[in-house]
Amino acid sequence: MDLISYDILQAVPSLKVAECAAGTGDYCGSTYIDREFEKLFKTRMGPYMNNLDIVNYQHVEKNFETIKIAFRDNPGQPSFFINVPTIGTIEEAGVIGGNFEITR
Repeated sequence: MDLISYDILQAVPSLKVAECAAGTGDYCGSTYIDREFEKLFKTRMGPYMNNLDIVNYQHVEKNFETIKIAFRDNPGQPSFFINVPTIGTIEEAGVIGGNFEITR
């Protein structure tokens, strides 16, 4: 996968674009974001992962997907919250009131 940006030079009568920067060939797909979230979540949850069955963990992943899709880089929003079913508060893991906090 490549991530490449283009400048629109002309829209009508036909689209003409120019590459802003050469593609590097780095992997940028959302699967890598998912993997990094999984590592972060499991690391911060530590032994508390044992309190989360597979069905509820799948809900965490789905809840993260919803947050990821809606993400907009808004500096005024310092935190993002992912609901963790069946978990109340685990301050050391960053879970408050059943929500896993990710800060900017």
